[in-house]
Amino acid sequence: MGAGFRSVNVALRKEFNLFANMRPARAFEHRVALPFDGPPTTDDGTTAYRLERLPDRVPLSRIDLEIDTPEFVRRVALEASTRRQAWFRIGGGVIYRVGPGTHRPARIDESVTLDLAREDRPFLRLVIQDGDNPPLGVRGVAGRYPAEEIVFRAATAGPHTLFVGRADDRAPRYDLADLLHRGAASPPRPAGLGPLRRNPLCGGEPASEPVPAWTERHKTLLMVLVGAVVLALALWTVRLLRRAGQTA
Repeated sequence: MGAGFRSVNVALRKEFNLFANMRPARAFEHRVALPFDGPPTTDDGTTAYRLERLPDRVPLSRIDLEIDTPEFVRRVALEASTRRQAWFRIGGGVIYRVGPGTHRPARIDESVTLDLAREDRPFLRLVIQDGDNPPLGVRGVAGRYPAEEIVFRAATAGPHTLFVGRADDRAPRYDLADLLHRGAASPPRPAGLGPLRRNPLCGGEPASEPVPAWTERHKTLLMVLVGAVVLALALWTVRLLRRAGQTA
């Protein structure tokens, strides 16, 4: 595809009006440090790290571990509690770090992120299954949560208007040449939403709903009339048959 040529996918969407009102956007995650509440405790091949009270109203979705140990494979359980007496599992998984090997001399594979379910309990701890291996060198823990914002890529600088609720608004453009002409995406900048007001480009009035046809609005009456006509025809047919029988 070059400048001025549209893809088959775009042509089909325009031909059959298969547009979704979407724009290029990117999701962001916030990261917050979760300090330890004292040194770790070890018991029968496990190491437990208790964290300080979690921040209020922060919907954590993932946990990142900062580990100094060069290579390891461990199973980790994430547990939450209300008063640090009874602990309930809310997530976990396997973390690992594998150094370069014969087939991949310059690559290090690792996974030190764990998913967790959203909970209202304010205390969290990590239980690492070490087995016969020495405890890991866990340097820190951080939590992630999604940012409650939407980031749009604008073609020009300055204020913009966000139109909502217009069923008859023009369809968006899906032109590759137009997207390439905009160039690389610039760093996102925060924007706020003002009060809702009527769209001056559309006469200030919302689009009116189409009025149903007369036959759609009086279905019951039409059914009664059709039934009456069918019944009259049936009676007339019976009467004709009786007259024909008497004449014969």
